[in-house]
Amino acid sequence: MQPQWSVWPSGTELLTMEVLHPRLSQWGGPFSCPSDPILDTPVVASKDIDNPSEDDRLAAFPADVASPLCWTGAAVLPKDYVVTLSSEDIESIRSSIGHFKKLGLAIPMISPETFPLPQPLAQRLRDISNEIHEGRGFVVLRGWDPSTHTDEENVIAFCGVASHVGVKRHTDAKGISLDHLRDASRDPKPAGREHVELHPGKVMAPLKFHADRRFADIVGLFVKTKALVGGKQRLSSFWTVFNEMRRNNPDALRVLAGDFPWPDVFDTDSDSDNDPTPTPAPVIFHKNGKVICQLEYRVFEGTNNTLTQAQWKALDTLESIADKHSLELDVQPGDMQLINNYAILHGRRAWVDRGERERHYYRVGLHDPENAWERPDGYERVFDGFLKAVPREQSIPVTDWDPYGMTSIDMGHG
Repeated sequence: MQPQWSVWPSGTELLTMEVLHPRLSQWGGPFSCPSDPILDTPVVASKDIDNPSEDDRLAAFPADVASPLCWTGAAVLPKDYVVTLSSEDIESIRSSIGHFKKLGLAIPMISPETFPLPQPLAQRLRDISNEIHEGRGFVVLRGWDPSTHTDEENVIAFCGVASHVGVKRHTDAKGISLDHLRDASRDPKPAGREHVELHPGKVMAPLKFHADRRFADIVGLFVKTKALVGGKQRLSSFWTVFNEMRRNNPDALRVLAGDFPWPDVFDTDSDSDNDPTPTPAPVIFHKNGKVICQLEYRVFEGTNNTLTQAQWKALDTLESIADKHSLELDVQPGDMQLINNYAILHGRRAWVDRGERERHYYRVGLHDPENAWERPDGYERVFDGFLKAVPREQSIPVTDWDPYGMTSIDMGHG
């Protein structure tokens, strides 16, 4: 597969890449928020427990949380979260693609200014950001047909629409700002990389419930094509999981509020990926009455298993409860999925591809400065370390031309 290039106005060539690495997972999650979603209640945390001790971080967390972010899968239907684009909206997006191409800019330069949309559509996308941050926590935009557009047009459309929801993009240490989630196990390994293994997002294995760590406030996914069999997506409210664990599994929740040995969790400003020294940080956080989960499993699996029995038990409890309250996302090709990465856990089933029929998603991490939640004290770099790159330092690959290296984001997923 040959790399595609994007040209800056200066005439210099910038390699645009696409990649992604999800995580092997399954599903988990219970809860005891109300059995029906609370759609109009403002985010409110009940009184915090007083006088937290230094060795019991959970004592500083809310006793429970109440918000539209608390929901159970059985109470949420596709009509509650699918927003259908009208024929006029589709034509507006196509027009914006043409406008952006005429500017002669590289794809990372996409923004609300370079991808302008009519005010009513732009305002609806701003409303979607509000829903993601303070409403149910996820929205699916539906109506785009990827089969009638080129790969480049699909990438531009997705990044352009997404920029109106979150203007800042996650960028990894290699400069990659868009991932391709697909099975790359059949792709030949480049010479000299025989020892390199694919990221979890590049294989057909399942992924447990997780929240992409060191990524962004919003996970954006574009469904280019669906799997022949399997690959179902699952969502679960961490706020619902938190409430149930607070009541029924406080010891496990207390473990999640304690330190886990995350590798290089703070070293975002240096080339630290070769440093195996772990940095302690929790799985769950809180700030201003909001609870946050940041969890991936891959760093602890296999030879990297450095967790205690209590920590694995706590993760298993979270997974089980998340599964209990989860929903299976309704998915169609062309869907643009936008998910709160701090309050909503996501996972997927294993899948099977056949011939040219493969499961292929795009993934971006988004940040909306207007609606973003405040960061937990002392952990700002965990949340913002990879949101600093300006567009000229970003690469957005149109094809997954090097899944074993340059087109694989090296953190966050699974």
